[in-house]
Amino acid sequence: DLYVPAISGLEPEYIKVIVKTTLLTATIARQQICLEATEEFRSDRKHALKTWRDALLSFTLLSEVNSLSTVTVIVDGRPLIAGSITSANRDADPSWMRRALHVINAALKLRELAKAEDEHIAVDDLLRNMETIESAAGLMCGEGKAGSLQFKTDIPDLDAIREMPFLYISAVAIGSDLFAYALRTKMTPKIVGDRAKWTSGELEPLLVEKLTNDVLAAYPAFRANLIRLTGINSVVETAVPQAVVTSK
Repeated sequence: DLYVPAISGLEPEYIKVIVKTTLLTATIARQQICLEATEEFRSDRKHALKTWRDALLSFTLLSEVNSLSTVTVIVDGRPLIAGSITSANRDADPSWMRRALHVINAALKLRELAKAEDEHIAVDDLLRNMETIESAAGLMCGEGKAGSLQFKTDIPDLDAIREMPFLYISAVAIGSDLFAYALRTKMTPKIVGDRAKWTSGELEPLLVEKLTNDVLAAYPAFRANLIRLTGINSVVETAVPQAVVTSK
C-alpha cells in the first residue's frame, strides 16, 4: 500500500513514505529506511510461499545493502535518497532466514514443475522437511551433483546381467500436499560374492506431479503412468512419507 502526500513538490527530507505488505512495513524518512516485521512474520503462521520468499529476501538483502554508502529509492517516479538502511528487528537470525529462503525456493521450484498453485504454508513445516525438499528440487532441476543409486539383489540368470534402464520414483511432502517425482537412469550390475550390486548412471528428470485425493492409491497410479509412458518396467521406488499418509 502506498500513500502519496497531498502536497506536491516537497523536498525529499520532508517526505515520509510507508510501504506495507502482509509481513513487512518499510518506513522511508529523513535519509533512512527502516524495515520492520509485522505480527504475521512468524514461522508458525501460514502464508503463500511467494509472500514468504519476498519478505525473507528483503531481510537477507538488507545486510548486503548496509555496506553501500548510498541507496536510491524511487517512489512515484521521484528519487528519494537514503543514506542508510536499518532493521527494527534486531533479534532476527540471518542464518535462519537463509535456511528458510533456500527451502522455500526449493518448494516453489517443485510446485512450478508440477504446475501446482501456490499454497499457504508455515515455514516451520518446511524446515522440518528441509533436506528432503531440497534434495528433490536439486534432482528435478539438475542442480548440484546427485549421488548414484545403489542396491543389491539375488543374482538373476546370466542373460539378465547387463546394463538396464530403470525408473527412480519418490515423493516429498510440501505442506499438506504430496508431490511424486520420477527420474530415468541406467543401472549397471556387478557380481559381488553371491549377490548382484547395481549402480546407477546419470539421473535424468522426467516428471513432478501433485498427488490428490487418496495418496496411497495415487502413488502407484503415478508409477503405472510412468511405466506406460517410458516403456521401462524396472523401478526403484521409495515409500510414501508416513506423515502425509497420517494427515490424509
